[in-house]
Amino acid sequence: MHAPPLRTAHAPFRPGAFHLGCAVWGHPGWVGPVFPAGTAQRRHLEEYVKRFAAVEGNSVFHGMPVRATLERWRDTMPAGFVMTPKLPREVTHAGPLAPRAADRDAALAHLALLGPHLGPILLQLPPRYAPVAFEDLLAFLDGWPDDAPAPLVEFRHLGWFSKDVAPRLHAALVERGVGRVILDTRPVYAFGDDPQRDNPRKKPRLPVPVEPPAARVLLRFIGHPDRAHNDRWLPRWAELVDGWLREGREVFAFCHCPDEDHSPWIARRLQELLEGRGAPVPPLPWDALREPPRQTRLF
Repeated sequence: MHAPPLRTAHAPFRPGAFHLGCAVWGHPGWVGPVFPAGTAQRRHLEEYVKRFAAVEGNSVFHGMPVRATLERWRDTMPAGFVMTPKLPREVTHAGPLAPRAADRDAALAHLALLGPHLGPILLQLPPRYAPVAFEDLLAFLDGWPDDAPAPLVEFRHLGWFSKDVAPRLHAALVERGVGRVILDTRPVYAFGDDPQRDNPRKKPRLPVPVEPPAARVLLRFIGHPDRAHNDRWLPRWAELVDGWLREGREVFAFCHCPDEDHSPWIARRLQELLEGRGAPVPPLPWDALREPPRQTRLF
């Protein structure tokens, strides 16, 4: 008999691979339209992995799961499924980053329990973290453990996008092989309504740079609940993702919505546009299920 393969510490870089999903793997509004009617909350991950091959892992930001939880997640995820967790806010939102290096390393070591399902780490900086902290950021990145997945950094202070800072930042990320999160919140600001009005954690309104500094790219698309509105931007994202994949980049795309009911359908729309242009993307696992998905609302 052959010995079972050993679990690696994290998912390796895969040139030209595409990973599509949502910010979370379960939402009450998905039961019925997305998951089978009556699906219990404890079964949401089991159903989610039948439909998507990646998830953002937003919950880790709010509290690190215990060992047994991470192991249960790992054992529920099929081969090839990847999670890109955020570093906990106790690390990223407690002041300067460099003094939190030991906490970062402990978090990364704990997340390694996810084994081959652990993808790149989302390092989301708080809105108050400005370019005055440039050297602090570089020290934090330069001390990143070699055996941990590389980070993808999300910047939320407008100063990082200024003409004086942006070129220096891009060069520093390129030099270190560190990726950057591309956050597109335009759909929730473009139509004069406020789909985030009931959400206490509103996404910022920021420029959208599209030149990736590293081989791994993470797109976070914040869609509008009126799903037809998103077609102002999704075809262009399909074009860009197609190009990045053909360049040999590994691309993660996570679709959000202030009303999470709509997030899976926005992701399906991006998949549809990619397939329509012949992009080198794998089929969505969702499409292999016997029962077709039942949309609550059409594009």
